[in-house]
Amino acid sequence: MTLHLTSVWLLLITHTVLVFCDMEFLERTQGDSVEFYCISEFNASKPIGLYLKRKWLQPNQEVLFMFTKQTPAYYDDVKERIHVTGDPSTLRVNVTLSQLKGTDTDLYYCEFVFPDASNADQKIPSNMELFLYVDDVGVKCSCTSYTLLLYVLSSAVGLLLIFLMALGVAHYVKTRGDRITLQPHQASIYEEMAGVRPPNRNGKVSYHPSPPPHLEEMVASAYDNPPLCRQENHYERPAEET
Repeated sequence: MTLHLTSVWLLLITHTVLVFCDMEFLERTQGDSVEFYCISEFNASKPIGLYLKRKWLQPNQEVLFMFTKQTPAYYDDVKERIHVTGDPSTLRVNVTLSQLKGTDTDLYYCEFVFPDASNADQKIPSNMELFLYVDDVGVKCSCTSYTLLLYVLSSAVGLLLIFLMALGVAHYVKTRGDRITLQPHQASIYEEMAGVRPPNRNGKVSYHPSPPPHLEEMVASAYDNPPLCRQENHYERPAEET
């Protein structure tokens, strides 16, 4: 029984992560009762009918169909154990299933029927799904199938986690790579003395040697002994001729 319940939880985790739907988990014992709340989020028009269906162990198995303002039609196995209140036209219907059995364990969902201009009516399922697990203490089941199911679900969850981790690592590496910027080249003292310029965009290094010694001496002497020039005095009187 523990193995069975573990496989159920793995199914819920896998289904919730992969399908991205709202799910409610209910655990009951054999003979208990459970209530389903069928609520339509689509309110553009009034629905004309409602389906309650099973999805996992008995895919697309109809539990009931209710046409607005009429008596519901039930599946044979639940005909004596089901009670319905409300009407599809109000966007909410409550379904109570009593005297639960182990075979009632399944994933249930509600599907509302809306009128359409075309011949085919539009069926829109509710966002909420309900997983009912009935602990049938009086029945001993073979655990071989559940063991296989457990392995399959465990592998699916493991692959999903590895995929999510790979996405996280790729995003981290990309973000870190965008933050790394190239540092500008700083010329060393030797390069400055030798006249070597830092590399350009193409990665080439240019070398500019110092001028010849005689030019350096001329430039130095020009700065050391600047030419003297006589400053003109505008107030000095010119010399008189005799």
